[in-house]
Amino acid sequence: ANAAAARITGYGTPSKVTSASVSSMHQRFQMFDDHDQPMSISQLPRTKVFAQGRDMKMEFKVRDTELSTERWLEVNTAPIFDPRGNVRLVVNVIRDITGAKEMENTIRYERRRVQSILDELQVFVGLLDMEGKIVEVNRSATRTAGLEAPDLIGTAMYDTYAWSKTTEIQDRIKDSIVRAAAGESSQFDIEARAIGDISIFVEYTIAPIRNSVGDIEFLIASAINITERKQNEIEMAQLADLLEKERERLARIVNTLPGIVFEGVSPSETSQGGIIFMSNYTETLLGYLPNNWIDNPNFGSTIIHPDDLESLVTNLTGTYECGENGYFECRIFAADGRTVFVEIRTTPYRDDDGQVTGLVGTMIDITERKKREVEISQLASSLELERERLKRIVNTLPGIVFEAVGTPRNGDQKMVFVSDHAETLLGYPPSSWIDDPTFGGSIVHPDDVAAIMEDATVIYESGEQGILNYRVYATDQRIVHIEARSIPYRNFEGDMSGVVGVMMDITKRKDTEDRLMHYAKELRRSNAELEQFAYVASHDLQEPLRMVGSYLQLIEHRYNNRLDKDGHEFIAYAVDGANRMKKLIQDLLSYRRVQRGREAFRICPMETTLDITKRNLSMSIQEAHAIITSESLPSVYGNEQQISQLLQNLLGNAIKFHGEAPPEIHIGVEEYEENWEFSVRDNGIGIEEQYLERIFVIFQRLHSRDTYAGTGIGLALCRKIVGQHGGRIWAESKINEGSTFRFTIAKPDILMKE
Repeated sequence: ANAAAARITGYGTPSKVTSASVSSMHQRFQMFDDHDQPMSISQLPRTKVFAQGRDMKMEFKVRDTELSTERWLEVNTAPIFDPRGNVRLVVNVIRDITGAKEMENTIRYERRRVQSILDELQVFVGLLDMEGKIVEVNRSATRTAGLEAPDLIGTAMYDTYAWSKTTEIQDRIKDSIVRAAAGESSQFDIEARAIGDISIFVEYTIAPIRNSVGDIEFLIASAINITERKQNEIEMAQLADLLEKERERLARIVNTLPGIVFEGVSPSETSQGGIIFMSNYTETLLGYLPNNWIDNPNFGSTIIHPDDLESLVTNLTGTYECGENGYFECRIFAADGRTVFVEIRTTPYRDDDGQVTGLVGTMIDITERKKREVEISQLASSLELERERLKRIVNTLPGIVFEAVGTPRNGDQKMVFVSDHAETLLGYPPSSWIDDPTFGGSIVHPDDVAAIMEDATVIYESGEQGILNYRVYATDQRIVHIEARSIPYRNFEGDMSGVVGVMMDITKRKDTEDRLMHYAKELRRSNAELEQFAYVASHDLQEPLRMVGSYLQLIEHRYNNRLDKDGHEFIAYAVDGANRMKKLIQDLLSYRRVQRGREAFRICPMETTLDITKRNLSMSIQEAHAIITSESLPSVYGNEQQISQLLQNLLGNAIKFHGEAPPEIHIGVEEYEENWEFSVRDNGIGIEEQYLERIFVIFQRLHSRDTYAGTGIGLALCRKIVGQHGGRIWAESKINEGSTFRFTIAKPDILMKE
């Protein structure tokens, strides 16, 4: 991109153009074609240039949403080919053509305006080339001839239907064209044919049109219908024609106004008066034709709302009698049954003797305005009701609602509203705060004054909601703990001007918090004693179990020959029970050692931890011919021993609960914003869906000990370890297809917040 591209696009420098993404450009620039229809980027020439390998050109309008500007651009796009002849790049040459487009639009508008003016003229106008062929023609000429413009364009003027009545007329027109081409104007009357083969007389003129250097470029032919002038008095015809044109011009004006224009005459000895003119907008606004008013003098009274009719008649009569402008509003029933509010303004006019003989006026639809006025009135009533309702609500709230203006710095803040609950809560009437700006500070506990003044200032200057906690003295000298929630607000200029808030009595809550703190302290002490008891009990239980197991084995060894089959079986059961009890105690000790404290947390490479776990399970892996794979695992923040225990339990279960095929286990990981999510997937026997939550409960087993050994603590221990690391664990499984255990470990910054 060059500097011109940067200037046209508004990016400032070429580097900013080249660094901007196409999507950001699309968001910033809106494109429109010649018909002002939105364009997509795919419609630009570059798409076809890449596809077709040839130059393309386009003009389109661009709206810059950041700079709020619009401009027209012309883009010429050319391909750049690689050695094989394929399009590798395209070059866009962009030119700002806004000025040219605006000039083009201006010329187009002027042409339409001129054509419109010509079409409305009652003169037959045609633009001819130097040979007399019609280039342009206005509506009056085509309408009179009963033809359309395309029927005439390109036809010689003397061969058209209107002028071909006789060869003499054709010759005369030919002669006039030759003279006009030589620079001489000619004017004459001829007889022509109109639609229906009717003869008319026209005053015909052909004149040259010269360009800026004086050369003749076109000829203009114009004709005025003078049939009536020929047949009747010329002056009367001209006056009548002029009057008709003025009326048409006036009608065009009034019929384009967004309101009904009317004229009425006052009653006289020869007329009962009424409407003599009604603009066409009456049909748009009310659905009635102008003739409905003109033909029936009483029509208006039939569609005026009955409640407004008498007032309207009185006003109109007053306008006639006093000769002053009138203004009134009324309701009118439209043809479709709607009720339309209108605003009527009238101006009387007088005859040569100064008598009021009629009036002109306008009717404008004010239905929407009336609706807004009603809505505003309703809103005002609703606002007053809401104010009263809010006052009642505020005064029944179990807290003191207040509003203060000014900054609390240096004690410049003043209460302007305090709810009645102030007297209920503290015994002071609201006026105590409002009348005396220093009153609020005088009842605050001395030890809290400085702190709340500082905190209140910080809240006010931050512009954000804040909370203050302090003590105040009630009228009966009670100390009441207050929690004040306040939020600053700004005035219309955007400057901070005051605060609103509520003061709540939290004395009972404070007492409850103090008791809870005491209970929490006692609970911590009790838990510590229970922990010590559990530790001692679990250790002390192992010694008698060892003795039971040892002496049972001695009995079996010493009295082996004296014991029958049942004796050996009974001793085996006892030894197995002792061993299982020992394993259960060891698992309980492991479960107890997973504490809430995180003093031993550090960065743990999961790859290393997995290697250690696989070494610990090497015998089980070899016996089951297990295959363990993993993705690249990250380092986490946690207790390395606990995480190793977590992996060992999950991998051990995956090996233990395998089907007929050798175990295939895969460890995966996904990173999220706040944690790592690990997965351990196997191809084992699976778990029924209703047991997927139960398996994490301590001592819960799904299989008999004869089928699968274990104490039912392993997965409960996994859940406790994961919880200690700010995560959660869950399972997904299908019977005979395998299971996937997923667990998350929070990232260090998340763990620090907990």
